[in-house]
Amino acid sequence: MFTTFTVQPLLRGVHLDDASAAASESSGQSQGRSFLDRSSTVSPSGTHSPIPKSTGIFNRNTRPVIESLDSFENHLYLGTSDGHLLHYVIEEQIASQSDLPRSRLVRRRALGFGKKVVEKIMVISALRIAILLCDSSLTFYSLPDFQPLPPQTFPPIKGVTAFCEDSAQSGYTSEDGSVRLCVTKRRIIQFYSLWPDAISDPKELSLPRGALVATRWKNFICVADANDFNLIDCRIGRMIPVLPVVQSSNSGSSAQVLKPVCIAITENEFLLASATSSGQTAIGIFCSGAGDPVRGTLQWSSYPRALGIEFPYVAALLRGNIIEVHNILDQNLVQTIRFDTALEIRTLVQGPGLAVWMSSLARALVQQSWHPTVAEGQNQQETARIATVLARVLFAGKDTVSALVTTPLVLHADNLLQQGRVEEALLLSEKTTATILQENRHRERLQCELDFIHQKSGLIYLEATLFDDAFALFLRGRIDPRAIIFMFPDVLQQPDLISNVKLFGGVRELLSQRGTLQDVRHHVDFQSVARSPDQGAGFGNVLLTNAKEVFLQYLIKCRREYRSSKGRPGPIAEAIDTALLGLWVDSGDDKNLLQILGAANACRQDLTEAKLRSAGKHYALSIWLKSHKKQGAALAIWKSLIQGDLEDSSSAVSLQDMATLLLSLQDVALIEEYGWWVVGKDENIGLKIFMPGDSKRAALFDPDRVLESFKTKVSQEGIMTYLEYLVTQRKSEVPEHYTMLSQLYVDHITHALKNSASSTRHRELVSMFKEQQSRKLMTSGDVKSLESMGIMDTFLSYLQSNSTMDPISNYRAKLSQLLQSTPALDADEILAKVKSISILHYEVALLLARTGKFEECIGILAKDVKDYQGAEILCLNGGNFKNRSRGTKAATTSEGVATSKVTTAELDKRRKLFMILLKEYLRLPEDDGGMSLTLRLLNSQSSYLDISEVVQFLPEYWSVEALQEYLLRSLRRSYHEFKEIQVVKGLSLGENLRISEELFQLYKTQGPIVITADDICHVCGDAVADAVFMRTADMKESDMGHVKLANYSLAYKRIKNAAFGDGGASSTVLFFVSADVDSICAFRMWTTLLKSDCISYVVVPVSGMEDIRTETKIMSASIRSVLMLNCGGLFNLEDYMELSEDVTIYVLDSHRPVNLRNAFWNNEIIVFHDSDLDRELAQEKDAIIFTEENEFDQGDDDESDLEDEDGDEDDEDDRNDRDDDDHRQTRRRTGVDSEVAPRQVNRQWKESRAIIVEYMSKGTMTGTAISNQTYMMATQLDRVSLDLLWLAIIGLSAQYLGERISHRDYLTIAQTYKDESERLARAGSSADEQGGGGRINNVEDGAIRFSLEECNQVFAHMSIDLKKILKERVELVAPEYGLHEVLYTSFTRSYGYRGLMSASDVVYSVTSLLETSPASLVAMKYSPEWMTEEMRTKGALADVSSTGKEGEDERTSWWHANFFRACDSLDGSGGEGDQLRQGLKLCMQVQKAVIRQGIAIIEKQVIITLSTCRVATLKDGPDLPVFWDPLSLHKLAQFLVYAIREYGSSKSGHRPIPLVVAVLKEDTQTFVVAGVNGSPVIGEVIPNKFGNVFERISYNEKIPVKHLGFDKSVIEIDRDDLETFMKSIGRYMRS
Repeated sequence: MFTTFTVQPLLRGVHLDDASAAASESSGQSQGRSFLDRSSTVSPSGTHSPIPKSTGIFNRNTRPVIESLDSFENHLYLGTSDGHLLHYVIEEQIASQSDLPRSRLVRRRALGFGKKVVEKIMVISALRIAILLCDSSLTFYSLPDFQPLPPQTFPPIKGVTAFCEDSAQSGYTSEDGSVRLCVTKRRIIQFYSLWPDAISDPKELSLPRGALVATRWKNFICVADANDFNLIDCRIGRMIPVLPVVQSSNSGSSAQVLKPVCIAITENEFLLASATSSGQTAIGIFCSGAGDPVRGTLQWSSYPRALGIEFPYVAALLRGNIIEVHNILDQNLVQTIRFDTALEIRTLVQGPGLAVWMSSLARALVQQSWHPTVAEGQNQQETARIATVLARVLFAGKDTVSALVTTPLVLHADNLLQQGRVEEALLLSEKTTATILQENRHRERLQCELDFIHQKSGLIYLEATLFDDAFALFLRGRIDPRAIIFMFPDVLQQPDLISNVKLFGGVRELLSQRGTLQDVRHHVDFQSVARSPDQGAGFGNVLLTNAKEVFLQYLIKCRREYRSSKGRPGPIAEAIDTALLGLWVDSGDDKNLLQILGAANACRQDLTEAKLRSAGKHYALSIWLKSHKKQGAALAIWKSLIQGDLEDSSSAVSLQDMATLLLSLQDVALIEEYGWWVVGKDENIGLKIFMPGDSKRAALFDPDRVLESFKTKVSQEGIMTYLEYLVTQRKSEVPEHYTMLSQLYVDHITHALKNSASSTRHRELVSMFKEQQSRKLMTSGDVKSLESMGIMDTFLSYLQSNSTMDPISNYRAKLSQLLQSTPALDADEILAKVKSISILHYEVALLLARTGKFEECIGILAKDVKDYQGAEILCLNGGNFKNRSRGTKAATTSEGVATSKVTTAELDKRRKLFMILLKEYLRLPEDDGGMSLTLRLLNSQSSYLDISEVVQFLPEYWSVEALQEYLLRSLRRSYHEFKEIQVVKGLSLGENLRISEELFQLYKTQGPIVITADDICHVCGDAVADAVFMRTADMKESDMGHVKLANYSLAYKRIKNAAFGDGGASSTVLFFVSADVDSICAFRMWTTLLKSDCISYVVVPVSGMEDIRTETKIMSASIRSVLMLNCGGLFNLEDYMELSEDVTIYVLDSHRPVNLRNAFWNNEIIVFHDSDLDRELAQEKDAIIFTEENEFDQGDDDESDLEDEDGDEDDEDDRNDRDDDDHRQTRRRTGVDSEVAPRQVNRQWKESRAIIVEYMSKGTMTGTAISNQTYMMATQLDRVSLDLLWLAIIGLSAQYLGERISHRDYLTIAQTYKDESERLARAGSSADEQGGGGRINNVEDGAIRFSLEECNQVFAHMSIDLKKILKERVELVAPEYGLHEVLYTSFTRSYGYRGLMSASDVVYSVTSLLETSPASLVAMKYSPEWMTEEMRTKGALADVSSTGKEGEDERTSWWHANFFRACDSLDGSGGEGDQLRQGLKLCMQVQKAVIRQGIAIIEKQVIITLSTCRVATLKDGPDLPVFWDPLSLHKLAQFLVYAIREYGSSKSGHRPIPLVVAVLKEDTQTFVVAGVNGSPVIGEVIPNKFGNVFERISYNEKIPVKHLGFDKSVIEIDRDDLETFMKSIGRYMRS
């Protein structure tokens, strides 16, 4: 009979007295077992030792018994009646004949409460803490070792009557990492918040009658005293009476005193036990938090002693060693378990769960390989997982411990199936399915059991030929489809496809018995219903056909499941797709066959090709080959199908299909092989193959070679089409192409003119144009009406308008347009040919213009062609034609002045050409419009026609009235120019006089500035010895020791002067550059400036201060200036570098706070800063100078007596003498007067030291990007360009994306850069210039999900409509997904046809190129183009084996390569194949690793929440090497902060999210540790105090650390020091 629960023994014969415990420990150590037989213990002398008497409250004068228990993971803790605790470990069990699991006694310890009963043990698994109640005191212990926690942090809580945790938090913590604890005392109830390293102060509520028990679910608490149950709403502090513990007696006798029992069930629901006065019967009442009854009631035979929940069941321990089990959903009694009275069952608890191994379950559900030859040992781990169930309900007798384990459904159902009762087994599974809710902790195992039942039932139905039902069960049972495919051998005959199939043992056995479908057919008796053997065989064939139809539908459904939910296709998908292909081939279903082959599929290659060839499915085979990148074989089949060499009724291939496929290939040989064949079949289709629109594909073909082949393979029309493609699309620069195309146009015109009808028609059109021009001139009333009447039309636009109806006009229009726009052309060769055709006057004029014969050209245009507008355009453009569309007007102002800026030479040329045109107009007869054209030209182009020249050619009889407008304009312009020159001269003279006067007065009042060796810098106190100095507004000289924003250019000039040295000797500038995007951008900007001044430099990438120490020791003697980019700003450089007077160190570091010694003490160090340090840090400056100049006297403090002042004076005089000698070596400022007493010095020294400590303890932040500071310097030097601006933008974006700058500051600087880009564009630095570096545009950068097909496209090739609506769509849907700031102000740079890159993409790309080691590439299974086989081998081995100097050299090698690769990538444009594009692809892999690892951390609950921060430790995982680099580790930490911020945004309010992440580095057995102080608000930045905390822990706890990079919050520590380091973080964060 099926039972709900099975009793699983855990421990037997546990000896609880002292003597037996010693024997038990001895036995446990030697045998590894925790249980003994029931024989009495034997003393060392061989006699039976007496059993000591217990003094427990309930067990006086008896031997001790188990009174309480709980579990954690595989640890079991037992509390005894004599004040002891026994700690057992239940060891993992793979297989055993015994029903008792292996166990080991770890420790037996006295708790220090005498012989008091251990009343309760409660394990809080989420915090790894246990709470123990003994002698009315709560004490706290760490798990799993059960060691007492420090009483200073976790003080004992006394006077406790009951306690409980919040049942809603079982196994979890609150958002702040705490667990809520409820403690009842005699008159109050207290509420605590418990963390792994702290406990809060209690909050209290009054509880007048006290409580014996308590249970809690969120805000509702159920408490009970000896008489009544009460519910408390802790939000408002209200207590509601519910019901009495014991119902009142009808006979009036006194009620029996019982200990009340209650338990929390689920959300807002409690179960209360109430009994009659006699205690013979009891009922269970379900009530809500408000006291309202819910569900029905439970009935118990006696009052329960304890309750345990295993949803949907509740187990009650009754008197008489009875456990009753009820179903919570229907309140029915489902099981009663009776035990031998000798066991004395005393307690039952509901714990977090103990893993219990069940051998019966293992035998049923263990999965076995298809082939029995596979060793069973390989499946042991899987067996252990399946057979291990989580037992939450534990109970104990006086010396035994057992667990109530939910009886596996599979055992009962399998018994029914063996009896053939399939419907009953399925009905049982349906009922069980209803219990697989979220609250059910066994849902995973129950699902596995249901799979077994459905699979086995399906095989039984299959044998009964109930195919529909059978395959439906196979789907529900999630059986491996390969096992079912095995039953159809004619569909897929390939054993290796199903060789790795694993099945449940019972299912595998049954499948082996049933065999294939043919075997099932043979077992069916068809002869009983058939009239003849042939009819019986027919029935069998019909049966097989029906089975295959159902099997086909089953495979289709499986295919959808395995391709959608399983991700990348695996062996199962391979078997499914191959079987489907076989079925569709056999059934002749060409539609589905072609559909699966044309889409992504996992068909087995060899089987697919063999199947398709044998079935004659040639077209389907070609589709398969095409989808698997075998285009050559596919094209061969298509060629044979088109030629008729192969036959296939399903073929639909055409020449256009071949052309389309060839246009997608990169193999030139393959394209030419079949492309020329297509050209021979159809010239129009074939030409498209060699004329791709994509510039990359076009580069595959040599135009000259293709053109040479075309001469023999295609017609003249085809050659002309190809030449038009070369000229218009590919923008060919070969003059021969243009010349050949022009000659072809002329040949076509000549050929067309031979047709008399075409020739006549065209001549009529030309005559019509001339007549139309003359008629308009004659009929126009005035000059201004000419334009409105259409006189502005050009002859070219007229030809184009008639090109559709007249072929000659069409060819002439193409020829004319080519002659006007062609950059290179052999004009003389074409001119001779064009002149031979009498009608081509216009074309002759164009060619004459190209040869510089403008007088002849303009004459032809004006007289022969009458293209007046074309002639004026020629003059206006300086002798060049522009292909203007119909009706285009000259670009002139109302005054006749051209709007475009032109040079003086161009203006002279225009004047010359307009004079030629004017002369031609004057030669025209006046009755033919000559006067109208002349006046119009004078009025519209007066700026180019000098009146002094014009009047010489005008007829004398022309009236002044006709010339009035031209004369007025000329006079007005001449007068304006004259006055403008006078004004400019006057202003210049006045400005010169003012400046001269100011200089004279300044010299008169101040005199000359003479710098001597005695002049002292008012800032640092040192001598002004530089050639570059400045005088401030308050008349003080200073050197360049303190470089703020206004003085960047002076610092550069100092570096430049030092580089060239004295006497012409040159020196080199040394760069120390850290590995981040901002540093690399600043480095590129500096080198651009240095190269322009011919200054040599050396760059050394550095990853930490130790690198700087090493490189400084071997520094060349020619170095005079050292620039440190984003490195060293936080550290005292004097500790790492040997400072020299000959070398000046310039620190450009965005890390804050600035090291005070570097800024104010060392004369050889110059710190760049974006503000005035002397004013901003005036107090800190005084403090550091005082502490450096004065030593703290340990013998003189505030309480000591004053020493002899004379001696002090002598000492002070001596010290001053020494200071005078070292005046120029050390910056100094007098700290205290020599008369001041030592005690005052000590007091001031302490105050100064406190100021310095407070300044350095504020936490690290990031200031202005050094790329921004460098750009400001370039601005002061007047050397800005788009390239430098783009680098500054990238540096700013890197800060913003790394959350190192606030959103507000980012927007401020971004707006400045936007204005700067517009200024540079106006200044002529736009990317529109030939060879320019690209255009920088201000955009809204963002990301949102769109069509996958569209998103897979390069942005330049995406749909234009999508580009237009992208921003609007993003803004529309962002609120639905809770996306904040998905759009933000950013920048893009256009590289013309090469592509478009955003600043954020560049940041991501360069960062990935910097951070990725060979080991991380191997871990991510990604191989970029630069990764060699040697690097791949070293990446797989070096990082786990190389140590010491060899490993460090190996790391330096690839790290330096990464640095220079990242530097070079900034020259890229994001095009296919360049470094930026490769970096983006690599960034995607790194981001995937970050997301994989971050999700794993969250799902596995690796993050431990302390009271002051969160901690995550990573010790294993495939992506671990990725996070050995600080940049990648920072990404992971940022991702976790984002997740925590998003998840807890509604709970945590506006609190910071400090997080520490530690990653194991296996090769050195160290941990890389990073701390981030995440802001709770997106876009805000708060100081990171982890750097100071790490330094204090290292100093106080004596833990050696290594700084990785130049941010003190990223360090590396030994593996053995990690535990101490992590435990100290919470303590030091609070202090």
